[in-house]
Amino acid sequence: MNILEVVNGYPPDDLAGVPKHVDALVHNLDSEQYCACVLAAVKKAEPNATVPVFRTFTFPFAFVPYAKRFKHRYFSWSVRWTGLRLCRLKKIDIIHGHTWPYGGRQAIALGQKNSLPVVVTLHGMTLDPYSEDNPPEWLKSLSQAAYIIVQKQSAREKLIRWGIPEARTAVIVGPVDSEYYSYDNGLDLAENNILFAGRLDPVKNPLIIPEIAQQLNNGKANYKLIVAGDGPMRKQLHEMVTERNLEACVNLLGWVDDMRKVYAKSRFFLALSETHNSSDLTLLEAMSCGLIPIVVDSPGISEIITDRQNGFICKKSPVDIVAKIHEAMQFDDLRRISENARQAAINVAGIKLFSQKHQSVFDHVYNNSVRS
Repeated sequence: MNILEVVNGYPPDDLAGVPKHVDALVHNLDSEQYCACVLAAVKKAEPNATVPVFRTFTFPFAFVPYAKRFKHRYFSWSVRWTGLRLCRLKKIDIIHGHTWPYGGRQAIALGQKNSLPVVVTLHGMTLDPYSEDNPPEWLKSLSQAAYIIVQKQSAREKLIRWGIPEARTAVIVGPVDSEYYSYDNGLDLAENNILFAGRLDPVKNPLIIPEIAQQLNNGKANYKLIVAGDGPMRKQLHEMVTERNLEACVNLLGWVDDMRKVYAKSRFFLALSETHNSSDLTLLEAMSCGLIPIVVDSPGISEIITDRQNGFICKKSPVDIVAKIHEAMQFDDLRRISENARQAAINVAGIKLFSQKHQSVFDHVYNNSVRS
């Protein structure tokens, strides 16, 4: 079965998690049954082509000297033109588009042109801005997909409420490579270190970190908050830390290439988003490394974390977050919480399960297309 993976129809900056997702998928499909061809238009974070079945076609970003809207049009046209040729040359059976509009919309267009079935994966928080009574305007176009994959049950329930048949939807979380992000007995090495990792933007809610640090330490640097990540709020966050004289207890690392080194020096993982902690890949990676999650309650988080069993769930205010951190610090059996957190990450998002679920979707869609 030949699958065309359309990563991004044009390059939205800093969607590095999507190519990472595709990279894990194509490297773990059964190579005796599947062949993946990746069509990517990304500014950076190009998927790493290391196996024979994986070919990547990319479009450079920087040489297009026009305004952003013209770049988007250029990439939309380029991806569709190249995709049309690839569908014929590589005898593609299924087109798999990622995110919306981006790769998902391009995949739908390619599927219509080639009369091929399309699977669309809606990553992360794609559906979070929409309520069950207020579907997105692009739902009609999305509904043309043969199958829609989301990363949390609450998103699937929205699709069903909007009229997408349940039989054409699936929840696939991850992936987390539990061998790469392995459990380390270093849980006791830096017992006061609390890690926040992710893109520094409004969705991740990083600007409450200084307030948390201030309340948590109460003038003393007893607890260190490590912040790993980059984004539009990095400068503002740095200024807030400096203004409050919190440099001793808040360490801003910026972008980190290999997060395993940071995970190994941390004991707790702090997830602050009010909307999409359950689809946060760094949360699952940290849990796989044995970090204990302290997570703001958000849609779908109960599918992964049970309070005081494999992590801690709190309300969104800094006061509640600090109270939950103190509760976690004083908990009697943190070793058990750590082990349970790792097992939960594997059970929910392990790379083997992740690949098997995708193969099941591809087989279902392919068999239906052959019969029709």
